[in-house]
Amino acid sequence: MIRLITERLILRQYAESDLPEYFKLSSDKQNLYFLDDIITETIEEAGESLRDAITVNEKGTARRFCITIKGDDKLIGAVGYEIAKITPLGKIAEPMGWFIMPEHQNKGYITEAAKAVLDFAFSKDNCVRVATGCYKDNIPTQRVMDKVGFKKEAEKPKSKYHDGIMKDRLEYALNKDEWILMAARKTSNSSDGVKYKGRAQCLVVRDGKILMVKHTHENDEWYCSPGGGIEDGETPAQAALRELREECNVSGVIIKKTSEYVDPYDDENFFYSFHIDIGNQTPTLGYDPEVSPETPILTGVGWMALSDLSEVERVFLWASGLLSIAQIATELESWSREISYPNKRAD
Repeated sequence: MIRLITERLILRQYAESDLPEYFKLSSDKQNLYFLDDIITETIEEAGESLRDAITVNEKGTARRFCITIKGDDKLIGAVGYEIAKITPLGKIAEPMGWFIMPEHQNKGYITEAAKAVLDFAFSKDNCVRVATGCYKDNIPTQRVMDKVGFKKEAEKPKSKYHDGIMKDRLEYALNKDEWILMAARKTSNSSDGVKYKGRAQCLVVRDGKILMVKHTHENDEWYCSPGGGIEDGETPAQAALRELREECNVSGVIIKKTSEYVDPYDDENFFYSFHIDIGNQTPTLGYDPEVSPETPILTGVGWMALSDLSEVERVFLWASGLLSIAQIATELESWSREISYPNKRAD
């Protein structure tokens, strides 16, 4: 029996004893909104589906894994792939998929599990290609695909019926040669062979207003441009685009780097900023995967004029290179030269 072990998880194949948790997972219609074709209505249906998963694993026509947390063998989610074709060069796996119970979401478990399964597929299971896909409005799944290395290969407008309408479908895949290159790059900590440390952030401007994310913690609140820490294997540009997707649920295209400066408290840390275009997409509040959803720090997202922001918040925007954006530079031409200075905060 195949078992994959990660830092926090054990991925194992199904057993008949998984039925209670399997039924709980597969009957949750709200959680499986985008996977309505696998929903089970009764425990009998769930049992039949579970037995099918066990059978295809035994036959080797699929690799379907339970996700469990180390120290607790209970199923909390599922991840795996079907063997669509066997070629002289190796197996083609399609589709790969995953889902997890709501109480275990936003903890990075799916990303961790999906990476382990991809590593197994290419290094142990002789796969030469793994493909998957999702609806365009399924933003969380797109985030996972991006994080684990899938490449978007196609967008099919209004190609599949779902929830009463025809929806756009996105097709992703990863080939073995791409996976090998990714694995090699990890030893250098980024896709261009350079180890980056610090924060990457986004400057998105529309009609003279700036896309800002509201943060709330204890009794304080403040606004920042979308951004966050650079992860292992990322360039600053990749980190900025990932943070934009996570925090604002939009994808973007980098226009230019606007700023790079040293952290005043750590000479090895850098802050990188990028002017990014999101077209006509509508930003909505995302999440911080490193923070519990029960106590979120990100509490709002929206377009703000410079006059809506405090002087402190504007200072960080100036340092990020906001003045290099034509819309903002034009606005500054109308400002007076009157001297002003913010009051100090009370202790």
